[in-house]
Amino acid sequence: MVRVLTDHCDGETRAALEARGWDVVDAEHADLGRLSMLAQVDFVVAGLRPDHYEDDLRRLAVLRAVSPDLPLVAVAEAIEQDGVLAADVLIDVPIIRAGANPDLLQVALFAIDRPLRRPLDMA
Repeated sequence: MVRVLTDHCDGETRAALEARGWDVVDAEHADLGRLSMLAQVDFVVAGLRPDHYEDDLRRLAVLRAVSPDLPLVAVAEAIEQDGVLAADVLIDVPIIRAGANPDLLQVALFAIDRPLRRPLDMA
């Protein structure tokens, strides 16, 4: 089974992942202080909240730095906030618009160019 770690994602994103039969774990309920936790997930879907945009970007940049092979997709209401462009910080990370068509999440997952620990069942 595919295991997904979500961080600051809306209910629609979580529902789209669960509808695929994937095991979804919210970061609020995971012990992210232990790096071994990251070895237990296949990829991360993380939200960029408008009121915490820079903090969320920093957190994702650190996550990317400590686990560069862990596939990551960002979900944001806007790709820019107060002059900070998400793509400038999250190099090679697919960024999709929050509330976009759920099929866009599937496209973003396919866009991840790093090999997964095990193949995804995209059905």
